[in-house]
Amino acid sequence: MPESVRVPAMPPAQRTGEIYRHVADPVANNRRANIFLYAGISELVVAGVVSMFLEPPARWLLLALGVAGCATFMLLLYPRTKQASGYAGDDLIDLIVVPSGPITRGGFQLSWRDLSAFRLEVLTNLGGQDRVGMHAYLDLVDGTAVKARTTTDPQRSVFAGANRIKADLGTPERTEVERVREVLRQACAAGGVEFTYNERIAG
Repeated sequence: MPESVRVPAMPPAQRTGEIYRHVADPVANNRRANIFLYAGISELVVAGVVSMFLEPPARWLLLALGVAGCATFMLLLYPRTKQASGYAGDDLIDLIVVPSGPITRGGFQLSWRDLSAFRLEVLTNLGGQDRVGMHAYLDLVDGTAVKARTTTDPQRSVFAGANRIKADLGTPERTEVERVREVLRQACAAGGVEFTYNERIAG
């Protein structure tokens, strides 16, 4: 029986006047989902085996931690990431910035007036020299009103709290981080939104 071939997902349409674009990779999301699945199973198995050599109450504590870790990986991280691996089109958008404001997952358009601040955060030491993880945090003036405008689950999935949207911008090289930082700083300045940059060690 021939192997099934995964058809590349249709990318989001180009927007007029795009200043910045970052879209998700469905293949990478599928790979990440499988890692979460195996990590959850492994955590439960390891906790179960090690707990056999412990006496109560340490045994029950370790088992509880193993179950909690397994649940986090398999009931929270795995389903969310697996769902994202099936996205196509505008649902692949992590962040697009146009002159009128940011666009997030599902093609959800924000205006600069919706934002009280825009923070770019870089995590260092993620497994290689000059490799970083980068996230954008969009603080909202009125998160309830903004969320009420969403119409799909992918659009709502980016909310990280009542008044914040989070976008994963991948693991770019250091030179790309500096370029993106300047591009987004200028876009925020033009939109009248406070821009901040923070760099910290992961973990």
